[in-house]
Amino acid sequence: MHMQGTPEHMQDHPHYDDVVRDVIDFLRDAKDRAVAAGIRKDLVMVDPGIGFGKTFNDNLAIIRRLSSSAS
Repeated sequence: MHMQGTPEHMQDHPHYDDVVRDVIDFLRDAKDRAVAAGIRKDLVMVDPGIGFGKTFNDNLAIIRRLSSSAS
């Protein structure tokens, strides 16, 4: 799951230059590490972390692009 910061401070002042790109890059790297560790790609699930270290507008941007960033 993607999250900016720690659970205690993730909502203090979340900021991204490009939240969608940051989430995609983070989750792609996590998926690649899981596959490299021997987990089948079709068994890997990712979570963009809606509401975790993101603003309302960040969450909307992610939701709008969910289908276009799946891979």
